Amino acid sequence: LVTRIDPELRPGWLAPLPACQHDARDGRFEGGDLLIIVQADDLLPIAHATRMLQRDLRSFAEPLWSQTGFRQARGAESDGTTMRNLMGQVDGTVNPSEAEEDFADLVWLDDRAGWLAGGSAFVLRRIRMELDTWDQVDRPGREHTIGRRLADGAPLTGGTEHTPADFEAKDALGFPVIAAAAHIRRARSEDGPAGAA
Repeated sequence: LVTRIDPELRPGWLAPLPACQHDARDGRFEGGDLLIIVQADDLLPIAHATRMLQRDLRSFAEPLWSQTGFRQARGAESDGTTMRNLMGQVDGTVNPSEAEEDFADLVWLDDRAGWLAGGSAFVLRRIRMELDTWDQVDRPGREHTIGRRLADGAPLTGGTEHTPADFEAKDALGFPVIAAAAHIRRARSEDGPAGAA
């Protein structure tokens, strides 16, 4: 969409993602000019709004892909509770929260982004959950795969769910407590604030 309006306005980072070493991308969920996110606590208004949008967009737009997602409805759990995913693991512990001091720097582009200042960028990463295989893994295997305790989401290095993981900790044999391939080690980011980068 930006390229159609004025190619000079498109920053260098606003481009297709480069190939990723461990991701099996097939192109079916990439690209597009416009992203529409429809969300609500009830599926009925989502279904109606989606149908109306599809009807109204049909005359000038062609859908490329869609992704259905879900989370528990507001009020289903007490405030501050991190939801669990389909594998039963606490999921989203280190997601940015509006209550955090650096939330705006992590989520919103700053003045260095020019005309995009105040906006954000969106990347959808589809993750296939092999639940039948996951069911065959014992509890310690599940915990080491993620790097967190199943019971409360605390990192395997101790503490509570929100205790920072100690990625340098070693066990009695000298092996990392949080394995090199553990989800929390591979998913962590040390990127700085959002900007024009």
